[in-house]
Amino acid sequence: MLKKLLTSTAMLLGVIGFMNAAQAADLPQRPVKLVSYQKPKDFDSFYLRGDTGYVMPVAPSAVYGGHIPFINEDLGGAWLVGAGLGYVFNDYFRTDLTVDHHFSSKFYGNTVCTSACSGNGLSKEYSKFTSTTVLANAYYDIGHFSGFTPYVGAGVGFANNTFDAFRSFNPDGSKTVIQGDSRWGFAAAAMAGVSYAFTSNLLLDTNYRYMWLDEGRTKVDSINKRVVYKDLAEHQVRVGLRYMFQ
Repeated sequence: MLKKLLTSTAMLLGVIGFMNAAQAADLPQRPVKLVSYQKPKDFDSFYLRGDTGYVMPVAPSAVYGGHIPFINEDLGGAWLVGAGLGYVFNDYFRTDLTVDHHFSSKFYGNTVCTSACSGNGLSKEYSKFTSTTVLANAYYDIGHFSGFTPYVGAGVGFANNTFDAFRSFNPDGSKTVIQGDSRWGFAAAAMAGVSYAFTSNLLLDTNYRYMWLDEGRTKVDSINKRVVYKDLAEHQVRVGLRYMFQ
């Protein structure tokens, strides 16, 4: 009796297995989907940037004729705009080439009247300053935190510094005017900021940048002397957008 039961069970299991195999053979086979690795959109891609901001210049050291220093020098604040083209190499490193224009800042200073001006006391000196910079920049993105990416960076390049006509008003009421001039000089920058990703293509960028601008000058006057504005530098607070290409 036991032998018959085991034999019947084995035959039943064999029939069930044959039926399942036949049914599986009749069903359409699902295609095998191959999954390939997709790089994040911000890897190996170009981007465009546009920026605006406010400039707070550092007071320069102005000198007339190479040996007569100014006192109380001051450069007023101004707005700037900029644009650039960049490239993202990986999750941490990117570079860009930027062009920025610093709109007019008012220069003010004094000189002690000796041989440099007429009368007793202080003369009053005025001019206006603008600058255009071209920089190659490199950035290190520190990490990514819920859409926020803090970073640090540095840049080197050139600045075209322009001072308008220099006007000096002497204590005795006389006035001196020296024609302004432009010159190219070395420029460098150090910056820190944070970006926020609205989408995978569009980022908001806010940053602080310290800029070194070399120097500016006027043309020479009737006695072959000029005003030189040394140690030009400025603090910049900027905000802008970066658009990532696919």
